[in-house]
Amino acid sequence: MGTTTLAGSLYLSEASGSGRTLTLTDSSSVVISGTIANFNGSGTAGSLVVNGAGSLTLSGINTYTGTTQLSSGTVNVNSTTAFGSGAGVVAINSVTLDNTSGSAKTLANNNAFTLGGTNIFTGTNDLNLGTGAMALNGATRTWTVNGGILTVGATSRAVVRPLASPRRARAR
Repeated sequence: MGTTTLAGSLYLSEASGSGRTLTLTDSSSVVISGTIANFNGSGTAGSLVVNGAGSLTLSGINTYTGTTQLSSGTVNVNSTTAFGSGAGVVAINSVTLDNTSGSAKTLANNNAFTLGGTNIFTGTNDLNLGTGAMALNGATRTWTVNGGILTVGATSRAVVRPLASPRRARAR
């Protein structure tokens, strides 16, 4: 299966104000290099949901204000605004994160995050999730860092680097 690239603008709300949800549920590879936004910058916030075995690359300048739910698959965070304007919470639960952009990235909008499940950071390039609030969800929150540096947290900041072999970090 090939890669589907979406380079135009994707709107998560309508002119009438109704919010929409963009849901990716299959095993394909999708690159969104265009902007994900609310319609004309207004309207009810829509959501982005990733719940499939495939991969999603977010490399556009995203301004949507809704939530982002990452429940499975691989998400390449290749933009400092990958998860929108910072107004919506980003829920990460049992996914593989990476930054395949070619350089280190720090999220600019300080989104709030809810972290749960067993997650992997591949670490092609370093990734800093910004200084937004971090909430822990569920009894087990495990991150395996296979390379690079993953930085998470606001007031209780954690920088996780791999050792010679993959390192497992438990948030408590």
